[in-house]
Amino acid sequence: MFAYPKQNRSQLINRMLTWLPEPTNKNRSYGVDKVITRQQAEKMLPFFITNDLPAALNEMIEWNSNGDNEKRENNRNPLIEISLDALDVIIVSIYPLESFAVFLRLHPDSTDVIREVTL
Repeated sequence: MFAYPKQNRSQLINRMLTWLPEPTNKNRSYGVDKVITRQQAEKMLPFFITNDLPAALNEMIEWNSNGDNEKRENNRNPLIEISLDALDVIIVSIYPLESFAVFLRLHPDSTDVIREVTL
């Protein structure tokens, strides 16, 4: 289990955000790193309950460090599920088992976050 340092929660969140990369905004035809960027994580934070923020950021950081094959596997987690689809789009489910679940699509190595809405 990850032990969080004893410090102010906002300081911890800001510090953890620095562990995520900045987007390179490369042309997709040249291949891009399949990572969640700092700006994408910042856009997702409002969807989390405050106490869950460090754990959610930790999941994103760990996911970024996985290899491509591991990223394609759908990890089961009641807080956040992250996987890579066949077109290399990052699929994020926040609180996937709850009625207030949020489903997002992220273009890798960019600032884009798209929220899926069920009609």
